[in-house]
Amino acid sequence: MVDSVAGDNHRFAFERTRFFESSDDLMCILDLNGRLGDINPAWARIAGLTPAELLGHPLIERVHPDDAEEAQRTIDEVVATSDTARLVTRFRYANDEYHNLAWTLSEDRGVVFGTAREVVSEGTAQAQSVEVHDSYQLLFAENLMVMMLIDPFDGAILEANEAAVVFYGYSRAELLGMRTTQINTAPTDVVVAGMASVAAGNPAVFQFGHRLADGSIRDVEISANSVLRGDKKVLHTIIRDVTERKDADKALAALTKELERSNEELQQFAYIASHDLQEPLRTISSYTELLRKRYQGELDADADVFIGFVVDGAKRMKRLLEDLLKYSRVDSHRGPMKLVDSGDIVRFALANLTIAIRDSDAEVSLGDLPLVLADESQLMQLFQNLIGNALKFHNPGAVPHVYVGAVHQDHQWLFSVEDDGIGIGGEYFDAVFDVFRRLHTAQAYAGTGIGLAVCKRIVERHGGTIWVEPNEVGGSSFRFTLPIPS
Repeated sequence: MVDSVAGDNHRFAFERTRFFESSDDLMCILDLNGRLGDINPAWARIAGLTPAELLGHPLIERVHPDDAEEAQRTIDEVVATSDTARLVTRFRYANDEYHNLAWTLSEDRGVVFGTAREVVSEGTAQAQSVEVHDSYQLLFAENLMVMMLIDPFDGAILEANEAAVVFYGYSRAELLGMRTTQINTAPTDVVVAGMASVAAGNPAVFQFGHRLADGSIRDVEISANSVLRGDKKVLHTIIRDVTERKDADKALAALTKELERSNEELQQFAYIASHDLQEPLRTISSYTELLRKRYQGELDADADVFIGFVVDGAKRMKRLLEDLLKYSRVDSHRGPMKLVDSGDIVRFALANLTIAIRDSDAEVSLGDLPLVLADESQLMQLFQNLIGNALKFHNPGAVPHVYVGAVHQDHQWLFSVEDDGIGIGGEYFDAVFDVFRRLHTAQAYAGTGIGLAVCKRIVERHGGTIWVEPNEVGGSSFRFTLPIPS
């Protein structure tokens, strides 16, 4: 993980290492204004201080007032000279007691690295300070991220850590004798322009191909920032290998394109199958009806039965094609999204179901129903399909009861269409939303098995999800979500 702190337009990034995490020294990262950007776990163990108490605050806030001026002056000198400095300060721990800390401060790559250790006297402090003053260089050398310093004017590689040596496959001496344009596969003018922009004070992230020592090319993401080393401006770069990620992105893009093409072909097929086939079907239906009217009773009994089968089959095929056309039109014939009263939509759907409600003596009750952003026509079709199913699959001889309502849940509306009918086995809770999936014979219950598939496509088009679960009083509860209008 890369931790970053921003303040007064100063930013830095620092990759944690095992050295930083496990050290018994108090280690911290400061921005160029002296604010704490990161601390290692030793602060909690030794001083009882947590990141919440320190991060974002100036270091000198906890330095003894008598030592604060010298501490700030030392930090400023380190920032100005990119040099290393040592000092001893009294520092306030979590228990409000002051402890003598021997500090070593080093500036590099646009941040200040501080290392401190408790001491009893200033003489001891100087000895311990010398022992730890190279900690920042150890952090750079041990960093697991590939890091290099680049001369922005000629592209020379000025410094590379061990991770860079391993990644590129060159020795450190070989790397330090190269220019970045030698490993970058982009045109030289593009690389030079990028370096010039960063050197001008525009930190950037680049996507390039880098050639390794074995000749292979890896896709890399380069975070580049301009920093001062002494009086010289250099580019601090962090290089991440993103080859696998880019390959996965390309594969996903190709798969998405193929799925879009397949879906378009499927919609076209569904439209042709349901629209263009209706004309020959009407011809078949018309002539079979004509046969029934003219010759019923004049042929033998088997002929009458056979004609009846043809007529019934043509009617079922007509319903199937009509429903398939509805399914294909969910995406291709979508209406505008607008704010509508879902209660009014449900009442329109009930009006369309008047005959089914009357024939079954059904009782339909409505709860609170909200305003939603929806395609009015498709939302009515959704409710009509769900309520129509509740009326169709009621218990024989019993009065069906249907409830439609909605509640506010998890930043969305949760709708319910509940019935006390024959119910659905748990093993079919997902399958019922598949196209042409029927749980009963056409003789037992009319239908084509497309209605719930249409419901699913409508809900998903509106940004929601739909599912079914058993009702507490028997029957089924179809639930679906819709976003709350912003």
